[in-house]
Amino acid sequence: MKSFADLYVTCQRRSRNSDTTQLLEFKKDINTTQQLILARPWKFLEKTSDITTVASQQAYELPIDCKNNQITEVEMRISSTTIYRPKIVESAKFWEYLLSRAVDTSNVTQYVYIYDEKLYCWPTPTTAGYTLRIRHRKIPVDLSADDYVVGNVLTATNGSAAIVGDTTPTVWATGMAGRYLRITKAAAANKGDGFWYEIASVTDGTNLTLVKNYAGVSISAAAAYTIGEIPLIPEPYQDLLIYRPLMIYFMMNGEDMIQADRFSMMYDGGYEMGKSKVIGGLLGKMIDDLSGSGEGVFLDNLQPTEPSLSDLSVKNYNFIGDSWV
Repeated sequence: MKSFADLYVTCQRRSRNSDTTQLLEFKKDINTTQQLILARPWKFLEKTSDITTVASQQAYELPIDCKNNQITEVEMRISSTTIYRPKIVESAKFWEYLLSRAVDTSNVTQYVYIYDEKLYCWPTPTTAGYTLRIRHRKIPVDLSADDYVVGNVLTATNGSAAIVGDTTPTVWATGMAGRYLRITKAAAANKGDGFWYEIASVTDGTNLTLVKNYAGVSISAAAAYTIGEIPLIPEPYQDLLIYRPLMIYFMMNGEDMIQADRFSMMYDGGYEMGKSKVIGGLLGKMIDDLSGSGEGVFLDNLQPTEPSLSDLSVKNYNFIGDSWV
């Protein structure tokens, strides 16, 4: 995998331009390219987030990394065995009809409506402490952190997620959670396996926890490491974040249109520059490779016409799990 620093340093090296102003442009173009690519509904961006119900509260704020049109599924989890799956209402008019019904509060959530970055439940939940679990696509945030290499890893045990650093000068911060740590791979003893491990949390300046257990040879003496910010784009396609910024650099600066064309072809087969009607290059390969992992339809189609009152009536059935009984 490539960290943010790996990406912009590669752009500088291949452009032969280490100017500070140009470095800022490369960083901006790397982030713009990632946002552009990840605007597609990629399966690998899916995640779940939990919202805790409040008694008699209908509206709930969506997670910060979720937007209105990116929710694919909602569950009301009463327990590990009692789970209701309400339909997502797409029509504002249908939602207004629901609100017009005189229905008491209930934990049997049948519909949810998503508006203005809030999730509304119908009926309104009766009980506090239940879980509204939503499946949605992550919104990528801009990459901004340089690699951090101060000090050494002192302890990393095979099969454990705990990592311990030197007391000085290592200074790990809570904001490093979500970044990745790589213990330098080398032939010498007490060196890591070279893989990047996501950081789950940072306890203090010299203690952190990984998302996955460390799988390399156990370390009990000082070992060099890197903490880097890794793009959301999967590893085989991360060179896209190099090709497009360099395409823009050579094209916009009039440096070398031949070079611009070459990077354009490597990026998307010349599609963005108007040289091809189909997306090719590495971006085309990414689309081909991952096209079978799309999310499909986001919302269930509800009634195409206005529902009747009988359609919306709620009878005294026992509702258990996923079906009426």
